[in-house]
Amino acid sequence: AKEKRMASSWPTRLALVVAVASGLVPRVGRRPPTMCICVNCKFVDRCTAYHHVETKHGQPHLSAAPDFTPRAPTVAILVNSTASTTNFEVELDVTACDDYVEDRGRWLRMMPPGTLVTAGFSADFVPT
Repeated sequence: AKEKRMASSWPTRLALVVAVASGLVPRVGRRPPTMCICVNCKFVDRCTAYHHVETKHGQPHLSAAPDFTPRAPTVAILVNSTASTTNFEVELDVTACDDYVEDRGRWLRMMPPGTLVTAGFSADFVPT
């Protein structure tokens, strides 16, 4: 099968890990890691992949125009639902990336002061 190309700047080569937390689908093996590694990455403020995650989560953006497209990010998709099959949340977390360079606390240092509170988040919010 041919690989479909995405129209946006989002990387076209993604490895997706899907975890269903609703209990409707039996779990096989271990649950994938759900900590987004982006918060401790040198490129978090320039990354198109993280920008997409911010958009999906309704979080304020570190950058209005990210200019770095990472190679082969692995995105874990965690679907959480209630007993009702009509209500669910989708959590996206980048759990691996060929361009990851550790810089502990980078996300927190790069977030402009007051941005979280203005957007309706707690002042001490850190994405996980």
